[in-house]
Amino acid sequence: MKFKKRFLTIIICLCALFVFASPVFGNAVYTATIVFLGDSIANGAMLADKENERYSTLIGNKMNAEIINHAVDGMTTSSLIYALNSGAYDASLAKADYVSISIGSNDLLTPFIGIMTDLFGSMNAGAFLTLNNTELANMFTKLNDTITKNETLTAACNIYSKLNTILSIVQEKAPKSEILMNNIYNPYIGVKILLLDKEYLNLEAQCETYVRLINRNFFSNSPAYTLINVYRLFSEGGFTNANFNSLNMMESSFDPHPNAKGHEAIGEAILKVIDIMPHPIDIEGHWGKDYIRAMIHKGLFSGLVTDTFEPDSPMTRGMFVTVFGRLINADVSVYTESAFKDVVNDTYYSPYVAWAADKKLVFGIGDGNFSPDTPIKREDMAVILQRCITNLKYTIPANLSTSAQFNDENSISSAAKESVTLIRQLEIMMGDDKNNFNPLKSITNAEVVTMLWRFDNIFG
Repeated sequence: MKFKKRFLTIIICLCALFVFASPVFGNAVYTATIVFLGDSIANGAMLADKENERYSTLIGNKMNAEIINHAVDGMTTSSLIYALNSGAYDASLAKADYVSISIGSNDLLTPFIGIMTDLFGSMNAGAFLTLNNTELANMFTKLNDTITKNETLTAACNIYSKLNTILSIVQEKAPKSEILMNNIYNPYIGVKILLLDKEYLNLEAQCETYVRLINRNFFSNSPAYTLINVYRLFSEGGFTNANFNSLNMMESSFDPHPNAKGHEAIGEAILKVIDIMPHPIDIEGHWGKDYIRAMIHKGLFSGLVTDTFEPDSPMTRGMFVTVFGRLINADVSVYTESAFKDVVNDTYYSPYVAWAADKKLVFGIGDGNFSPDTPIKREDMAVILQRCITNLKYTIPANLSTSAQFNDENSISSAAKESVTLIRQLEIMMGDDKNNFNPLKSITNAEVVTMLWRFDNIFG
C-alpha cells in the first residue's frame, strides 16, 4: 500500500518532469542593480527558505547589490514576452546593470501535462490505489512509450525565435545592462523508475533527449548575452532533490527544481562571470559594442579594462597576444621568464608573449626585441592567427570563402600573403569599403575583438 500511495506522488511530480522550472568570487564589491527574470528556478520554488536561499539573494548578498526578482512560477517564453511588453518591468530594467534570465523549461511543461491528462486524466486518486503492480507497470510503460521521440514535445523545444524576441526587448528596455542567460539542465541524473527490479521509465535518458534539443537554442558565443551553462553544472547530479529508491519509495522524490546546493552553484557561476565583467562607459552607441561585451564576458580583458575600453584606439602587440592567448585558453603558468629583451618580467603580457614565442606564433621584430607597446599591424595579426591554426593543428572548415583578392594585394609582404589569404577565406579579417586590406595599418581595439569573435565562432 505504501508503494501505491507513493505512486500518487510520482504522478504529481512527473507533471513537472520538464520544469527545470565553491569558487572564490573575488573581492570586488559592486554597487549594481541586478534584475532577475524567468520561471520557478529563479524564483526559488521548493526551497525551504526561498527568500534567502535562492541564487538571486545569494548573489545580492555577495555583491552588496540591489536585487529585483521578477521571476514567476510557471512562466514560459511566451508569458515572459507578454510581461515584458506590458511594461511591468520597465522601471526595473531601466536601471539594471545586469539582467539574469532563466526561461524555457516550462515551454515543455504545458504539452507534457497534456500528455499526462490524456493518459491518466480520467483516473482519480482512489482509482490509482486499486491498481496492482502489473497495472502500474503497464502505466509506466505507456507513459515511457508516449514521451519517446514525441513530436509535440520535440516541437516545444524550438524556442529560438522567442528567445530572440526576449533579448531584443530586454536590450531595448535595459540598454546599459549585461544580459546573462541560463540554459536548461537535466534534473533527473541517475533517476530511473523501477518496479520489482525492472526498469520501466528512465527519467534521465528521456529528459536528456529534450534537454539537448532545447539547449540548441542557447549559444555560448552569442554577442547579445553571456551563457550561464547550468546544464554543465548539473551534469553530475546532486543539485536537485530528485532520486528514486526502489527499496523505500517513501524516500523517493521527483522534484526537478534546484536544491540549496544547486542554487549555490548557479549563484557561483553567475558571480564568476560578473567578477570579470567591467562596465566600460565609452562603448555605448559604438558599432562594436556587442562584440566588445562578448569578449569581455569571456574574460579576455580581466584586469585590463575598467571604466573605459577605448574602442577606437590601436591595440598593442603585447595586448593582442594576451587577449588572443586567453581566447584559446593558453596555459601560461610555466612561462615565468621573458622571451625578449624588451619584455619586462611581471608585466601582464610577459607570460603570454613567452607562450606565443614558444609555440612559434611570434618571432619578434629582430635583435631579440618584441616591441610589446607598439600597435599591432593588420598583416602581423593575420600571420599570428594563421600560425596558431597551423601550429596548434586547428581543423580548417571545408567551405572556405572564394572571395576575390584585395585591391592592395601587392602591398602585402610576401611573408604574410599566405596568412592573409587564409584569414580572408575564413572571413575573419575583411577589407575596407574599397576592398583594401591595408596590411600596415594598425587595428583598433574594437576591430580586434570583432575578429577574435569570428575566430572563436569558427574554432572555439
